[in-house]
Amino acid sequence: MGSTITEQNGTITAKRFVNNTKKWCKEDVLKLAHHFHEWDKETGQHLRVNYLMLNKDRVEQFNKIKKIKEVKICLALDKSDKENVTFRPFLKINDDDQMIFELDPVVIRGFTTPPPSIIPNAFKEMICKNWDKLEMHLIDDLFHCKNENQFQTPIIRVQHFQIGSAYDSDIDKELIEHINTHLGEITNVNLYPGVDMNKVQYNDMISFTPVIGIGTQEDSTKSKGIYGLAGVVGSFPGQYETFYEYLTPCPPTCPPPPPPDPDA
Repeated sequence: MGSTITEQNGTITAKRFVNNTKKWCKEDVLKLAHHFHEWDKETGQHLRVNYLMLNKDRVEQFNKIKKIKEVKICLALDKSDKENVTFRPFLKINDDDQMIFELDPVVIRGFTTPPPSIIPNAFKEMICKNWDKLEMHLIDDLFHCKNENQFQTPIIRVQHFQIGSAYDSDIDKELIEHINTHLGEITNVNLYPGVDMNKVQYNDMISFTPVIGIGTQEDSTKSKGIYGLAGVVGSFPGQYETFYEYLTPCPPTCPPPPPPDPDA
């Protein structure tokens, strides 16, 4: 497929990807929460991002991928702007610099927890309630954990979440296989912020739990196997969306390095 990292409008460039992922790593821990909010002039309040999405052009490019081996959610920040959400992560496919897709934040005014017909109950609890109701000062903690290596920095920040071949697990293989079955017919790709409340109390775990939603016009429940949180597939008006929750945070749980090339 052609390069997706150099769109004509300049939204995605190699420099932007590098700069914005570096901003995520370098940002002051006490300032992280502000990047997930925008200031609403009408109410005078800060509104939290509800989810992120690929725009139509990027979905079309995503559908042109021939085969996916792994998916990374690379956390990134745009330049500070109090009136806009500046948490702008990227999807990076197959660890290929030519297959990077930026996600656009969506803030819904007057947002309330959707009814079950819009988001399945299991996801409504994890995505909508846990994320939407979490106090602002706790958001910073979701992305940090204690470093077990006593010779390094005591606190580490997650840089990306990943599923795919690098972990060589059965669930990773099944998830990737399931995503590949929909290439060419995908209508939307969303990223839902989630919080695993079972991990919040522990300082050695990353409790932010992103969920990838992939929508198609056909009923995904008819596909071979259903994967994701508790095997949930949510039905949306006029389309179907499958949720993928089993993403591994790195660090702290990074895949092992590839074996050395014997011919090198």
